[in-house]
Amino acid sequence: MPPPSISLGLSRITTLLTHLSSPHLRTPIVHISGTNGKGSVAAYLSSILTASALRVGRFTSPHLVHEWDGLHLGGQVVAEADYRAAAAEVRRVDSEHGVEATSFELLTATAFEVFARARPPLDLAVVEVGMGGATDATNVVDAQRTLLSVVTSIKLDHQKFLGATVGQIAGVKTGIAKEGGDVVLAKQEHAEVERVLGERSEERRVGKE
Repeated sequence: MPPPSISLGLSRITTLLTHLSSPHLRTPIVHISGTNGKGSVAAYLSSILTASALRVGRFTSPHLVHEWDGLHLGGQVVAEADYRAAAAEVRRVDSEHGVEATSFELLTATAFEVFARARPPLDLAVVEVGMGGATDATNVVDAQRTLLSVVTSIKLDHQKFLGATVGQIAGVKTGIAKEGGDVVLAKQEHAEVERVLGERSEERRVGKE
């Protein structure tokens, strides 16, 4: 029976990554959430950083054709063999410990495993949120290893899971902001988004740009 595709929360992914020896804590990340433009920002930023002689990983979703084509190392799509080896280990650990991770949690754990295995090692990885922010599987990297959080334009989306209003959705999507960290906020159509991020910034001592 295939794993469920959508079930938000961090308990399963945290358990799975812990049993994998915490690959998500080995590579610093730039984390990107929002409604529109996440993938484009991730691609542009990765390209700029790679051109600056940094070795950069990138994880975006959903994939286009193959499940590994949203995963890049040093500007190139990860080799299929390397992806499959990491994915097999993730699924083995998931089964062995009865985690029952969702499809996206398995994919996210595989991305972090690929990043951790990369040789030469990565300088950082650019990671796009799958859905929402606060309870998205990608939101497991601690404040010390989150170099920057980026929030693109926020509008109504996935209301069944994230909330009925722009303000409620913004509360979820800005949940990637880390205590004492920095956040870059894109120009917003809805003033409510800036208000929500302002409140979160005060709560978490976040620097907003």
